[in-house]
Amino acid sequence: MGGKVTFVGFDSSDFLVKALENHELSGLVLQNPFQMGYLGVKTLMAHRRGEKVARRIDTGSAVATPENMNEPATEALLEPDVKTWLKE
Repeated sequence: MGGKVTFVGFDSSDFLVKALENHELSGLVLQNPFQMGYLGVKTLMAHRRGEKVARRIDTGSAVATPENMNEPATEALLEPDVKTWLKE
């Protein structure tokens, strides 16, 4: 169905990034796991302090395409620098 159907993936993996590079995918919807973790802990702590917290919190998303996949912000979501966060 290549060329007849638009394929869009979700999240990032080596396989999906390669497909995006090869134009086999039109896009990848990406989450930011570090932002999700940060907001999760921040919200939990606010709740524990008795503060009112939102029932739903948008942690953000982005769409990577073959055209923008090499931009720094998109690259950071496609291939997060986990070593920085794990102090490796």
